[in-house]
Amino acid sequence: SQNIHLYAHQKTIYIQSKEGLNNAQITIADMMGRVVYDNKLSNGQNEAITLTVEDGVYIVNLISGNGVHTEKVILK
Repeated sequence: SQNIHLYAHQKTIYIQSKEGLNNAQITIADMMGRVVYDNKLSNGQNEAITLTVEDGVYIVNLISGNGVHTEKVILK
């Protein structure tokens, strides 16, 4: 997970990876545990996911063949 850079700007979550993450599963949930986004990554190195959700803190969970990367982001 050291090769993954994940950050949020406004309502978009950006994922950058030095390794290919094709077909990696990404799940985004609010602090109550409700899943607001669940999909597979297509590009694998640079992804941008724009959400139409309320402002708040969200947990991003990325599962790939290299392991699991979990990070908290603030969307506003």
